[in-house]
Amino acid sequence: MTNWRECPVNVINDLQSIHLQTVPTLTFTTYRSDDPSKSKLCRLCHKQEETVKHLISNCEYFVNVDYIRRHNRALQCILFPLLQSQKFIDDCPPWYSKIQIQPRYENDDMIVLWDIPEYSGIEDEEDKKILRPDGKVIFKHDKKILLLEMAVPWIENRELKLVEKVEKYKNIVRNIKVENPGFVVKQATFIIDVLGGYSSHLKSNIAEIGYENEIIEKIIAKMQKIVLSEASYIINKFKMHTLI
Repeated sequence: MTNWRECPVNVINDLQSIHLQTVPTLTFTTYRSDDPSKSKLCRLCHKQEETVKHLISNCEYFVNVDYIRRHNRALQCILFPLLQSQKFIDDCPPWYSKIQIQPRYENDDMIVLWDIPEYSGIEDEEDKKILRPDGKVIFKHDKKILLLEMAVPWIENRELKLVEKVEKYKNIVRNIKVENPGFVVKQATFIIDVLGGYSSHLKSNIAEIGYENEIIEKIIAKMQKIVLSEASYIINKFKMHTLI
């Protein structure tokens, strides 16, 4: 936030209320009231307790649209510089751009795939259980394949989510190795939490694409702006739909 000088005032205010947990959730209003027995069940998904953590990380009401948009926009920040360097696109869009990555790009050096199904190679694998990694980059000349995965979990779940993602796709990574003898196959898992926090794993995984540290720092700054802006948007959407 110190470096984001042009951050809109309304976003700053929303983020302060998130950090202080003064967003008017039922958990907060019940805590401030004289009736502790009042229901705290989320008014949007009706599944869990209505808290700041719930709203910006695991409320089913936001899963199919808002969380997906946040996820995709953050991942695109990582891929756009690569697409520009390979001349798939003319310019690297700003972090707030609504431009979306296409399913496939290919030239003599590289293939970039977005949201494609991958088989694990298990004989009894069912079509409905086929996983869809977020992306795959094939470096033809370097004989290297990166399977890309992105997650935006709650603050305390960064390391757990990293382990989950690696475990989830280990059979797919193994199958890609079998199908591409002579290639080095790795999974690059990008984890940034809902309020922009990250560990050294994020930098090292972005570096697998071939970026220098200066580019990595710029990418992460863009990702942080996206997740913080999306947190503000989700909180305001919550307020609107609960008529607060």
